[in-house]
Order: sequence, then C-alpha cells, then structure tokens
Amino acid sequence: MTNSENIEVKIPPDQTIPGTHPIIIIGPNGSGKTTFGSQLAIQNNAEWIPATRNLEFADSIPMQTTVQAQSVHSNSKNKQRNEIWRQANDLINLLAKLKAEENEEAIAFKRAYRSGKREDPPLTKIENLTGIWNSLFPKREINFSSYSPKVKANHRTNPAPFAIGRMSGGERVALYLLARIIDAPIGIIVIDEPELHFHGVLARKFWNALEILRTDCRFVYITHDLPFALSRNNPQFIIVTSESNHQILPPQTNIPDEIIESVLGAASFSISAKNFIFCEGSKLNKKDNELYSAWLQDDNTVIIPVGSCEEVIKCVEVFNSNEAVIGLQAKGIIDRDFRSDEFLSQLPENIQPLSLHEIESLYCTKNVYAAVAKYMGVSAADIETAYKNFISQVKQHFISNPLEKNKIILERTRQRTEEKSKSLLNGLHTETNIDIVKSSYLAALNITNWSFSPENYFDEEKTRVETVLEEAATAEQLLIILPGKTLFSRIINSLGITQESFLNLVISALNTTSEIKSSPLKTLKTELIAALHSHKPFQE
Repeated sequence: MTNSENIEVKIPPDQTIPGTHPIIIIGPNGSGKTTFGSQLAIQNNAEWIPATRNLEFADSIPMQTTVQAQSVHSNSKNKQRNEIWRQANDLINLLAKLKAEENEEAIAFKRAYRSGKREDPPLTKIENLTGIWNSLFPKREINFSSYSPKVKANHRTNPAPFAIGRMSGGERVALYLLARIIDAPIGIIVIDEPELHFHGVLARKFWNALEILRTDCRFVYITHDLPFALSRNNPQFIIVTSESNHQILPPQTNIPDEIIESVLGAASFSISAKNFIFCEGSKLNKKDNELYSAWLQDDNTVIIPVGSCEEVIKCVEVFNSNEAVIGLQAKGIIDRDFRSDEFLSQLPENIQPLSLHEIESLYCTKNVYAAVAKYMGVSAADIETAYKNFISQVKQHFISNPLEKNKIILERTRQRTEEKSKSLLNGLHTETNIDIVKSSYLAALNITNWSFSPENYFDEEKTRVETVLEEAATAEQLLIILPGKTLFSRIINSLGITQESFLNLVISALNTTSEIKSSPLKTLKTELIAALHSHKPFQE
C-alpha cells in the first residue's frame, strides 16, 4: 500500500512496517545487513542504492534516446539489486537518462507552445538536481546546460569551470546519490551505507534535504554508524545480528533511552570512536554541533546533539549503564543557562555544564574575540579598547533597560524555584485512597509547606544580576550570568561582520588540518585553541 500517509514496508519473511518514517537497519560489521537489506528491496520492488560504487566517468555525457537511456539504466539497477556484490557503475548512464528526458520534455513543450498552449515549461529532474546541488554545495556550482557539464569552485580566487569528471570522490558520491534519489520512482528507497565518504555533519545535512525533497518516498538506511542512525527524524530500528536473525524495534518519536539501549545491547558495534559526547542542540541549531565537533572531536571522539539538557543526561546514563557496551565512554555537555548552582553541583561527573552561560558566550570572551580581531588585522591597542568598550556598553545597556535586567532576574528565580518544586512533586507516592493522593498533591503545592523561600531566591538572584553589572565585575562574571546570544550580537559590531561570518571563520579555523604547515588560518586555530582551553569541558 502506498499513499502520502502510509508507505508500507514488507520485512522478510512475513512482517510489515506501516507509516512513512525512516527505517534504520543497523548492526555490527559482518552481521548480514546488506544481504537483509537487498532481500527487503527485492520483496518491496524498492529502489536499491548499493554501497560499492565506481564513479569514475568521462568529462562528457553520451547522447542517447530516452528509450535507450532508460533501458540501460534499468538493467543496471536490476543487476545491482540481485547481485549485491556488483559494483555500481551507472552514474554516466543515469546522467544520460536525465539529459535525454530533459530533451524530450523540451521538444514536447516547444510543440505545445507552437500549437497555442502557453503554459510554463515543466521543472526537469536535471534542473531539480542542479538547484539542490547548488544549495547544498554553494562553493561548488554545477552546470548541466550542455552535454559537457562543468563545475565552478566559487571559493577559489580563480573560479575557472572544470569538467565534472574531475570532481573529488566525495563530490561524485554526492552527485550520484542525489541523481538516484531524484530519479527514483514513488515508493521505497533502500540505501546501503548512506554516510560513506561524507563528513558526519554533511551526511546529516545531505540526507535531511533529500528526505524533504522526496516526501513521496520512504527511506530505509543500512548502516553501522550509530551517530548517523540517531540523527534521523523519528527513526525505527531493525537490529540485524545475522543473515537469519533480526529484531524490529517499536517506532519512537524522539531519541529515547530504550532505543539506544536496545541498539547498543544487540552487539558490539564497529564504531571507530571510543568517546561519545552528547550535547544540547538539534537539526535547527547546527552551529552548536559544528563548533563542538571542530573544537572537541577527534579520531576517538564523536559529538552527538540530542536536544534538551534532560535528553543529554538520559543518553549518557543509558550508554554508561549498559554492560554490553565495551570500550565506549559517554559524556555530556549542557549549557549553564539560567540553572542554579545547586542543580549544576549535583550533576553526575560525566555531565559538565559550560563554564559560561551558553555556547555563544565563548565567542564573547576577550581571548576568542582578540584572536579573531587580530586575524582580521585589528591592532592590539584597538582590540583592548574595543573589548573594554563592549563590556562597559553591555553593563550600561542592562542598567538603563530595567525590563531586560528584570527578565533575567525573573528567569533565574523561576528556574531555581522550578527545580525545587519539581523535586517535591517527584517525591509523591500513589495510594489506594484517592483523597489521600489529592491531599498530598495539594500539600506539596502549598508554599507554606516548602522548605525553601521563593522570596529569598528572588532577592538573591536580584543581587547576583545587579552585582555583575557593577563596574568592578569581571567580564567572566558577566558572561556567566547574561545570555550569550544577546552579547554576541553586540560584540561583532566592532568587527563589521555578521554573526554567521564570525562563526564560519572560527569553525573553519578549528577544522584546519595539520597538513597545512603555516597560514593565517592555522595561526588563528592555534590562538583559538589556547583561548578556549580554560573553558574546555572534561579537562584531563
């Protein structure tokens, strides 16, 4: 059954999974995931995209009729699905098919136009491919207007176009996958190792875009990359431990501990990383993840954004409490935010808050600001003056705007009171007598029974906020209490750049590889690492 609300997937030998949410086939290397996935593709007559791909091709696309191109590509796909050891070698044939179809549609449009039909020309698959590619890879502009398509590297000083056959291996993979997804019929698409040749951030961004593009299709991913699997929206897992043994887990709406525990408990996965660092964040807030990845990620560490503070704590607890997970360690980073000192002091040792209010606060420290300003050619004297002015202006702004200052006082008090009152309600127990349950509930909410004073909390937080606005208060005291997002928008004014440009510069510098021996960006990386060192969670 296939419609906009249900694309049913038949699971061999005799099960089905209704819905449209993505399905993740996951398991250790050598467990038979690919065999299981190919059987699923055959049983569902699904589009099968193999992991083994030979994507070398000439600089030009052969001219073929639509019938010829469709026949060649259809035969290639059938062989791939039935002979999973076969290496995909069909990119040039696929592009020939898309070009042939575009030519046919152009001829049909011209005939219709001449006969009096003045409708807009249809958007072809090639045009779709070009538009999506250029949006996903803005620094690599692709052009399929001729049979010798070109790519232009917009980030180079001399962006001379070059043939698509000379793109990097990762770019050819992206082009192939994008073309296959755009060309796929409505229904089910099974992708083996979707993250192959992609950086973790790019893999998530790429497949997010394709899932949005093809809402008329259901995506089935085969992977042993747990971070990528967890990045899918509302995934349902199939755990494969051998070619004849699999388990379908119930569908979930979030990233719950039950799913993670079941996945990790199924087997020892082939994961190169030994450390998992969970952090707050989501697909809608990618810059947090990008900074953490550039700053903290290495060959043995992977960063996974999982949403709220509560979800970070839950994921870390599940990973570390599972005895089947050998050699892996999970940690969590949360924003300090408006949370109380008492709450932060009671966190498990493998959960650490940022030393400052939130991630944007790091950009507002003097050393990070100075490193970026120096890279942009600002003198040391001007940097010193600009930063002093920034701190002074921030204090004056909140002093002269009591509405904004009072909002922070109220939020800090509310957060602190909520933490305490939640512990009171969590301590309630049910009884057989409903009147006793009601009485206990109301008593817990009665402020006269509380062991703490919200009034005292308010006065304490008022004093705390007003203290950091005094002249003698340090910049770090300010950055702990005041929201970093508000301050970040003010500090970049002196540099004359946008927030996005600042963030991209910091992330690009931190991502600079060791192969680059000497450059201004490499120098900036060294200075940023030094500037961020005292704020780095989990110092050794």
